[in-house]
Amino acid sequence: AMRMSTAARGGVLAFERGSGDDAILCVFNLTPEEADWSLPAGWRIIEQINSDRSEGALPAFAGLIACRT
Repeated sequence: AMRMSTAARGGVLAFERGSGDDAILCVFNLTPEEADWSLPAGWRIIEQINSDRSEGALPAFAGLIACRT
């Protein structure tokens, strides 16, 4: 079964799609400013845009997709 959970905080939209090991995490900074955000434990980035992804920050108008490790 597919499940989706969504959270938005300070211009960062994050949602998880799927369940268990098949889940993906999508995160988007919808603002023109860098946002404080850290990848949760147990996830690894598989794709990103407008980002070289420094830990603890998501650049302006950046996005990423992560899968479970």
